[in-house]
Amino acid sequence: MALVIAPVDVAEEIAAELEDASRLPENQAPQAIQRILDDYAKRGFVKYFESDKGDWSNYEGTYTVPDGQYVTRFFFVAVDTASNDSSVGNLIDYVGFGSHPRPPEQDEGLLAIRKVVKGFQPDAAGAADYSVTVHVQGDGINREIVLTNFTTNEDGDWVAQGSVTVENMDPGTSQDVTVSELVSNAPENYTETSAATSTDSYVQQGEDGKSLSNVTIKAGDETGTTITFTNTYEEKASYGIYLYKGAALEQGDKVIADPSHPLQNAKFTVTDSEGELVAEGATGPDGHVALGGNLPAGTYTIRETSVPAGYQLLGYVITLVINSDGSATFQMGNGERQPAETVTEEGEYQGYFKLSLANYEADMTIPSTGGNGNAPLYVLGAAAVAGSVVMARKRFSSR
Repeated sequence: MALVIAPVDVAEEIAAELEDASRLPENQAPQAIQRILDDYAKRGFVKYFESDKGDWSNYEGTYTVPDGQYVTRFFFVAVDTASNDSSVGNLIDYVGFGSHPRPPEQDEGLLAIRKVVKGFQPDAAGAADYSVTVHVQGDGINREIVLTNFTTNEDGDWVAQGSVTVENMDPGTSQDVTVSELVSNAPENYTETSAATSTDSYVQQGEDGKSLSNVTIKAGDETGTTITFTNTYEEKASYGIYLYKGAALEQGDKVIADPSHPLQNAKFTVTDSEGELVAEGATGPDGHVALGGNLPAGTYTIRETSVPAGYQLLGYVITLVINSDGSATFQMGNGERQPAETVTEEGEYQGYFKLSLANYEADMTIPSTGGNGNAPLYVLGAAAVAGSVVMARKRFSSR
């Protein structure tokens, strides 16, 4: 049995040559395959395992992954058997691979690097590109490794590991190096905190909040020095707006958005405190539109940009203020602020901030209350609209 283990490009090269050899006549293919394997064995990419006929044997070995080789492939190739039939007798069972670094020589120092991620799954949908680049720098040392392959541990955290071997040290000596990490494609809508711990060294936190550690590596120390970077992610509260647009209906001194007369294709935008567009949409046949869904705490401006034919555009904007504790207020055109209420109905938009707005027909005369044009006639505060304008909040999970 032959084991091929090599970087991706070499593994593909070997596989292509073996496939070509397998198409040769039956009396030529085995010899051609063996020559290919022998050639690559001289380069360290092929290992052979043998056992007596009918016996099961255990084999183990070490493959050193070169610096910068982040993907390694392996496969097995059937070779000569006692029956001279490569399809019979090449049986394997219980194959396992590990990534433990080899013990250092007396003139080498070993640094084991461990990355722990809490509260977030690095290989989850939409987060497949999450990676951590670790830099190791010191006197004559400038090394970089990228950690991408995360597996879960018994605590439910996600862990990736790597190592750096420092060569050409004087036996019995120590050397200080600085280790730093840079996270790429970190999840959005999460708060990240970083920390570093290590053996036989002291740790300090970088000014930018990233983990930074000064560690000591000892030549010939078989246990090596281990540094652990831990990133803890906490999902931020996020919010959405569920807006209803209806025709204006006057009920005595009240103005409400008529629940029996929804207006379709009223268009709205939502901008943040910097004026950046964060959501937009148009009402459907039922008069509703969902805006956002991933808005963090902050101040937002809701603006109507288009109305259905035959209706007047709102003469004001609505300001929504979401506090860090999840409470919220809205401010209408007359400057009055009202606290948000909570939506309890089950469904896709349960917990969104909900807002109902009314539009007058184009040929209607809107009475004025003075000072703010026609704005207060649409919404005169929570008491005046009797349920016409309400809002609620929701704490979301990322989708």
